[in-house]
Amino acid sequence: MKLTYFNLFILFLILASSGYSQTAKDYIDSGNEKNDHKDYRGAIEAFSKALEFDPQNAKAFCFRGISKSSLKDNAGAIEDFSMAITIDTQLVEAYFLRGVSKSDIKDYKGAIADFTRTLQIDPKHSMALSNRGYSKSELQDYKGAIVDYSSAIEIDPKNSFAYYDRGEARKHLEDFKGAISDYSSAIEVEPENKWFSSRGGAKFQIKDYVRAIADFTKVIEFDPKHETAYYLRGECRKNVSIRPSTSSNFAFQSLSLPFSLKTIDMYNEKKFRAIYDEFLGSGLTIRDFCANGQMNEAKFYYWQNKLKDQLPPKRGFVPVVFENSGQAQSSGVPASVQSQSAPFPNPETTMQTISCEISYPNGVHVKLNGLPDAQLLRSLLVLTRR
Repeated sequence: MKLTYFNLFILFLILASSGYSQTAKDYIDSGNEKNDHKDYRGAIEAFSKALEFDPQNAKAFCFRGISKSSLKDNAGAIEDFSMAITIDTQLVEAYFLRGVSKSDIKDYKGAIADFTRTLQIDPKHSMALSNRGYSKSELQDYKGAIVDYSSAIEIDPKNSFAYYDRGEARKHLEDFKGAISDYSSAIEVEPENKWFSSRGGAKFQIKDYVRAIADFTKVIEFDPKHETAYYLRGECRKNVSIRPSTSSNFAFQSLSLPFSLKTIDMYNEKKFRAIYDEFLGSGLTIRDFCANGQMNEAKFYYWQNKLKDQLPPKRGFVPVVFENSGQAQSSGVPASVQSQSAPFPNPETTMQTISCEISYPNGVHVKLNGLPDAQLLRSLLVLTRR
């Protein structure tokens, strides 16, 4: 969870009245008031007027950058924060705010550089540490992110976001018990729906189903329409043989269709890739593969769709060999084509001399003596298709 603290920085950017001409200060005060009322365009206009009177006012550039950022004009915000830095190279909040804007446009390396500069000026800047940790997580440097989150927590033990984000980083490293501890710390500081959901998911991963049920129930209390929480609570109840009450059956049963996993990943990407490789080598349909206990079918489709541009294509080729009087013909075309175009000899003259062998991707070989029934052959050839 990225921390954007723009609404807090009016408190940090204290303006010394001796630093402005009276007219510039009037416009800045007007701009701050407009910001408070979310009139960001009016605020930008007021700060621009202030800069007409005092073009070297670094903090006015910062204020205007905050207003632009509130309108999602990150490019304009970065330009204003950079102008502030040019005027005052020690203005710590200008570096921090520029880092946040760079993070918003996914320039995580640039953001890390700005947060690092912030910390060089102010080593106790806990929000810079938290945001740098977030940027490192986005670059999959989870160990580095954990170091930053831990430092932020040392400075501010009430930083619930740092606890939560450190838990997320630990989850990516499959340290589920550590993640649970961090989610619990975040909940102690500030109970949030997302905290409970993530903690329940981590408990599910370590098969602590009873405690996971309690967390998902709490999520549902926060949000009675939270589909994922209903589904996961149901999965937990199946594993501990607890049936939901009649009053909750309607919500439970309505989730038989594929669901959204926005809150928690049931399987991380690395695990699913391994499962998918096993699926490709099994020669089974998705339904049969999942029915064998490898994975929930809905979760399989969720991950397959999520990684559809990254997964290897399913092998749809079934080598078929027809032998007639010692002469072998091999076919490498897809099974669906073979069933229509495989060269069959005349059954009246060669019925007893033909054998058919089918080799499946999982290593299984099926050999039939004599010319097989067309319907049987077709059913054997399409076993690897959905």
